[in-house]
Amino acid sequence: MGRQPDGNYVIPDGTYGAPDQTVYSARYNGWVNDVAATFNAVLPVNKGGTGASTAPEALTALGAVAKAGDTMTGNLTIDKLAPLLDLKMGTVANGASIQSRFSTTTRWSMFFGDGTAESGSNAGSNFLLRSHNDAGAALVNAFSINRATGAVALAGDVTIVKSGPAFSLDTTVVAGGVNIAAKLNGLMRWRMFLMDGIAEGGGNTGSNFLLRSHNDAGTALVDAITINRATGAVALNSTVAASSSTVAALVATGGIATPGTVNSTAVVTTTASVQATGSLLPTGALALKIGYSGGGTQWGISMRPVLDNSNVLLVLNAANALVGSITQTAAATAFNTSSDGRLKEDLKSFDAGNIVDRTEVYDFAWKTTGERAYGIIAQQAKEVYPNAVTRREETDWWGIDYSKYVPVILQELKALRARIAELEVATGLRPETPDEKPA
Repeated sequence: MGRQPDGNYVIPDGTYGAPDQTVYSARYNGWVNDVAATFNAVLPVNKGGTGASTAPEALTALGAVAKAGDTMTGNLTIDKLAPLLDLKMGTVANGASIQSRFSTTTRWSMFFGDGTAESGSNAGSNFLLRSHNDAGAALVNAFSINRATGAVALAGDVTIVKSGPAFSLDTTVVAGGVNIAAKLNGLMRWRMFLMDGIAEGGGNTGSNFLLRSHNDAGTALVDAITINRATGAVALNSTVAASSSTVAALVATGGIATPGTVNSTAVVTTTASVQATGSLLPTGALALKIGYSGGGTQWGISMRPVLDNSNVLLVLNAANALVGSITQTAAATAFNTSSDGRLKEDLKSFDAGNIVDRTEVYDFAWKTTGERAYGIIAQQAKEVYPNAVTRREETDWWGIDYSKYVPVILQELKALRARIAELEVATGLRPETPDEKPA
């Protein structure tokens, strides 16, 4: 045979004929048979053949893969201008995907048509990235994109790890707003609008911040917090009535600081402080504390009613009963304490002179400022008229309620007038009136 082991064909000896020489049939027929056998044998690759007698063997010998059901052992590179990998779906239901495997089990599937039926208006055949468990079964639809809307859905959390991370939402229209939504089983619970859809009218107006709650059915419930983009003004729209230091529309356990004005038609209930600037007093467990800079132009509390003849401040006891108030007219202020006869019993007269005589009044100077004033020493007054004295034992602070001396002074004034009247009658300065005559 002329085909050699290295694939080369060698003409058998005696094949060539010579002029005027007889061709021997045996040798000639052997040559013809050798040619026929060579043509019918597998042609080596280096001689233009496939090196195989079957298609799979030929693909292997040529280093190629079959169009169906074959496995590549090397990388696939498409090196051309505008390369394209075209996946044509025979049916929508089967989708089109690329899979990655570890050994023989699937780990990830990327669907360029997820099998969702196409029903018109560009619906169906969405993009989907699916993970698979260790056994190769479908695990999580980690990432999907709706073909019609471009809406992206993630099954897991999003973490941005970099210096100065940013999450940017870029819209082309104001009307729709820009928001981040939190849902429970597809039903809205909270929406945070980074733009609330209010038209921008110049001067930095519109496109405000809004935090909205939704009810159990997913319907909008309350615009809980709004922040005006132009002014920074914050509005809290809770309907919860303040009933304690922990139940209110706004509960501030760490304090509220503001250098400006606080206007409210509701109740401020807090365990901390409402602070403008400066230090804070008092330090009780439940208190409204107002600190301010001070000076000739600074006011700690300023109250201005819409209409005059108003109650500026009402003081209630623990049973929610009114025990005092500050009221105002257009010209003056009244400081009122409970004095309702219906609240009093066991009415008696008393000797006010004893209190007046035993109470020492001084002209003194305050140690802190040197300012001179007239007043009473609280520690001394406690021995004479304890009802007028207040002491905070935790700080050993002493104070006097001078208004409690008014009834004492009135009582002593009446007694003095009576004695003067007696002296006037006795000395003949005036006649005795019928009311002054003994019974």
